[in-house]
Amino acid sequence: ISGGDPEFIPEAKYEEVISFHNTFYHPSNCTFLSVGNFDFTNNLKAIESEVLNHFPGAKGVNSKIPLEAETIPGMPTVVASCMADPSRPMNQQSSIALAYFCDRTFANPYETFKLTMFSKLLTDGASSPLYRTLIESNLGEGFSPLIGYEYQMLDSMFAVGLQGCTDDKEGLQKISRTIIDVLENLSKTGFDEAFIKKTLHDTIYYSRKTTDNLGISLIQKMVHPIIYDADPFIVFKTTEFANKLKEDCKKTKVFQELIKKYLLRTSRPKIQFIMKPDEEFSTKLATTTQEKLDRIAKQLTAEEIKKIKEDSERLKKRQAQKDNINLLPKISFEDIPKRIEFPSYTTHALSN
Repeated sequence: ISGGDPEFIPEAKYEEVISFHNTFYHPSNCTFLSVGNFDFTNNLKAIESEVLNHFPGAKGVNSKIPLEAETIPGMPTVVASCMADPSRPMNQQSSIALAYFCDRTFANPYETFKLTMFSKLLTDGASSPLYRTLIESNLGEGFSPLIGYEYQMLDSMFAVGLQGCTDDKEGLQKISRTIIDVLENLSKTGFDEAFIKKTLHDTIYYSRKTTDNLGISLIQKMVHPIIYDADPFIVFKTTEFANKLKEDCKKTKVFQELIKKYLLRTSRPKIQFIMKPDEEFSTKLATTTQEKLDRIAKQLTAEEIKKIKEDSERLKKRQAQKDNINLLPKISFEDIPKRIEFPSYTTHALSN
């Protein structure tokens, strides 16, 4: 298992890591995806003979992801520190973001699509309302990394924020108030109709655009609905949803209703996140980490320390070994057809 916050990795117990791996890294907890215009039967046979037969009996893994708390009183503020940039003034390195929790991701795919379009209308490009209000007014250097509609988690979230802004309380409150003012104004006026049409047109166009890695791209889009037990084929419904949204925009104030429902309703869970630079961030982090390691080391017995050293030595030797690259799949010249086969086609001429 790779990844994780280095600050908390020392707290992980070896038995817990092994148990987690043995429980969830199992074929019964996998989804097999394949792309191409061919009979999938042979793929299934290969998966069964080469993979599943080596793991008899389904474990029935419960990998369902639990929902977070659905209510957060008020709008709590979370303040965190980050590494300072020595080449820039300290009072111009802060970031602020307002995050609003929306519905469960993919519980309503069309609702997810509408929120995605709303995110594009609000933040994409120099003509978007938030860009004109926040960036061009020099309240900050640019949007924060936490921007727009985020649906790669079970609890989807909409966030708006700035980075490279002032660190004083009054300045941060002004940014927060400005964001809320923009949302309140849009809840009354809505977006420009031509801007909505262009955004939907672009979305349909790029969803149909063929790329060299189309198969891999589609699989990557299908991963998130699979993780959250949703229909993976909703990634192919972009055109359907876009056309439905066009019609809905003629009947109702779709985006104004979204703003009121998810961003302005006081009962919706939301949070304000502020990050400020700290010139001693790295030193404090290293000190905290070392203190944790020292506490862990004091609890180890002589036998446990000996085993750690032996395991470390074995790992070092294994990492120094050269792997047998012949085990990797590869393509040879014999696998490449010597003749190019052109598909049959017909030609039609259109007159003016």
